[in-house]
Formats: sequence, structure tokens, C-alpha cells
Amino acid sequence: MTVRRGETLCGMEMTWTVRGAYANWTMTVSTAPPDPEEEIEYRDDWPTEPFARIHAHFRELIDLLEAVRGLENVPGALLSYT
Repeated sequence: MTVRRGETLCGMEMTWTVRGAYANWTMTVSTAPPDPEEEIEYRDDWPTEPFARIHAHFRELIDLLEAVRGLENVPGALLSYT
């Protein structure tokens, strides 16, 4: 499909939801649509590997945030947020 001026398209959008101990986490990532001033060949088969890496970082962030939350309840735990 060719993207033409006036069309609004999203290159790709992925949403992840993770159930945690303290919260349910949701993240949505969207790629920007192609520049409408240019005729660009639009691809339906975008590689998903970059999104997989973003998802892995999202999971790591959740794990760290939930671990810190757990440590906040431990007497004597020294936490620094700087």
C-alpha cells in the first residue's frame, strides 16, 4: 500500500500488560506514521524484534520497581532514590 497525503496511518502499535504484586502495568508503543508529504511504500510486515527488546526492558523495569517496593517494607533496608 502507498501512503498518500491526507491518510493517517500508524506504522505499528504494540501493547503489553503485566500483572505485578503491587500493580497491573500497561505500556503501549506506537511507531510514527510515515511523512504524509512523501509517497512511501507502506509495509505490513515490519520487524517486531525492536519491540521485543522494548518489552524485555519493560519487564526488567517492572521487576526492579516491584523489588524496591518490597524492600520499602523491610526494617533497616537502606534505599536511595538519587
